[in-house]
Amino acid sequence: MSFTGSLSNPTKVYDGTTEATLTPANSSATLTGFVDGQGATYTGATGSYSTANAGTGISVSATLGTGDFSTFGNGFSWSNYALPNMTLSGTGTISPAILSFTGSLSNPTKVYDGTTEATLTPANSSATLTGFVDGQGATYTGATGSYSTANAGTGISVSATLGTGDFSTFGNGFSWSNYALPNMTLSGTGTISPAILSFTGSLSNPTKVYDGTTEATLTPANSSATLTGFVDGQGATYTGATGSYSTANAGTGISVSATLGTGDFSTFGNGFSWSNYALPNMTLSGTGTISPAALSLSTTGTKVYDGTTSLDLT
Repeated sequence: MSFTGSLSNPTKVYDGTTEATLTPANSSATLTGFVDGQGATYTGATGSYSTANAGTGISVSATLGTGDFSTFGNGFSWSNYALPNMTLSGTGTISPAILSFTGSLSNPTKVYDGTTEATLTPANSSATLTGFVDGQGATYTGATGSYSTANAGTGISVSATLGTGDFSTFGNGFSWSNYALPNMTLSGTGTISPAILSFTGSLSNPTKVYDGTTEATLTPANSSATLTGFVDGQGATYTGATGSYSTANAGTGISVSATLGTGDFSTFGNGFSWSNYALPNMTLSGTGTISPAALSLSTTGTKVYDGTTSLDLT
């Protein structure tokens, strides 16, 4: 008997095995030399890819047996024939398995830092890939996304496009090249909380001349006020404020206090906004001085000319 056979690019979807399913559609096998009226028709066989991994031009081979043929003819028996070597060889394709993706965001939150970067973790986001072969898989570990604005607020749009680096994988022989990745986009809303500022300040004996009011004019020369906690490149410089003496009367060691506001500072830095910061209690307190107002005296007198500037007052 004689044998001829060939392969026509047998193809399968990645399943983690090297098994190649051969059919009359992707392979052929012909035996000749039967007696008249008898014969065998190829029905398909099981072969092997040289690797289990997805790819093209992968070597495929199969050694056929009598079970890969259907026979016909009266009195047919395989024992009446000496079988030749029935080997098929060629190349085939393993296509990547297609994965499916689901994911969501759960209000990712950060403190204002001047950037739009959103740190996503399994605590504030979820991402699931399905469609792996048995024993293989990938677990979401977190990703970096973007807020639609750098400014503090709630309900801010957040989005992230995930990649393979955002998952930890498991399973013998796992390779991302064996899978066709879907669009892996997370979208939702999140929060940027205002950054909390700290305040220090003091008074250095603010002084004025008695004017009948309790108003105290505070300047960087007689008071100090410092805010810390701004993001890099932003800040505010104290310019002065209006406070109050505890009495309008002249004296020393008079209690002075002032509650500062944002208008008492000049700000700097790209994108600066007070709404991005949580202000602390900004109170200055200490003591100051109200000096007595100096009085002056003037009068009009008359005398008979005597050649001097002296004047007797009575």
